[in-house]
Amino acid sequence: MKSIKHSPLFRNTPVLLIIAFLQFSFPALCQQAVLSWGGDAIGESGSISYSLGQVADEHYTSKSGYCNEGVQQPFIPDSVTASFEVKSDLDFSLSPNPFRQEVILYANDPLEFNIQYSIMDLTGRLQTSGTIHATPHSIHLPDWPDGMYIMILRRDQLYIDAIKLIKAK
Repeated sequence: MKSIKHSPLFRNTPVLLIIAFLQFSFPALCQQAVLSWGGDAIGESGSISYSLGQVADEHYTSKSGYCNEGVQQPFIPDSVTASFEVKSDLDFSLSPNPFRQEVILYANDPLEFNIQYSIMDLTGRLQTSGTIHATPHSIHLPDWPDGMYIMILRRDQLYIDAIKLIKAK
């Protein structure tokens, strides 16, 4: 009768243990991402884990719908009020914010003026830009993915202000 020490299974035990360890450790690394913020909420009816932010910024649309790629999806607050006072004594406001297809920029002075605007996503990528000659000024953005954007206003290449825009379907 053979000794247990000489059996092929006993000689390969360290290799088998390493394989078993690796098999159970790598699947735990799938579906992981570095999150900006998150937590766990526990209530009487159950619990949920949540995270806020947007890791991936790819967006796909078709006639049947749209899809945001990534681990996290955009957080859309119920309402945001954006108003500010510009150094040139013009008082601006945006409506609606959050918007669906179009946002309108209003100024307290209906006189004509030239203000350049740039709208960027949160990664700093330019989405669109243009010039505002008079108010109210309407900007159509129907195919943009849901999320937060920043509108930067300039006059004669000098920074005036930045406004937070929220797109929600």
